[in-house]
Amino acid sequence: MDDIEALCDHIIIIGGGEILCDGTLSALRSQVSSRRYLRIDLANDNFFFEQEGVSIISKEGRTVTLAFDPTKLSAASLISQVTSQHEVEDLFVENPPIEEIVAELYAISAGIIP
Repeated sequence: MDDIEALCDHIIIIGGGEILCDGTLSALRSQVSSRRYLRIDLANDNFFFEQEGVSIISKEGRTVTLAFDPTKLSAASLISQVTSQHEVEDLFVENPPIEEIVAELYAISAGIIP
């Protein structure tokens, strides 16, 4: 899937005999979800954070990944809140992997996700 993101300008996704998406990767992302991830490398492994609209996706050692919707909470605001409560060594804002977006699109088309 990384190759698709790196090489393709245009994608078509078919499911159940119908075209579910015909456009750019950014159009697919905006069609499915505006969700972003904030990956944080902490100075220690004590991490507790609660914020409406933010969920902890994973915690592996001192690396924590948070999911948030930048239309409701800006990345800058979230980063400010996290860094005011925790010592951060590094952080990175990223889109969810394309395979998650495609899986979510199929789930939506199947009626699994409203």
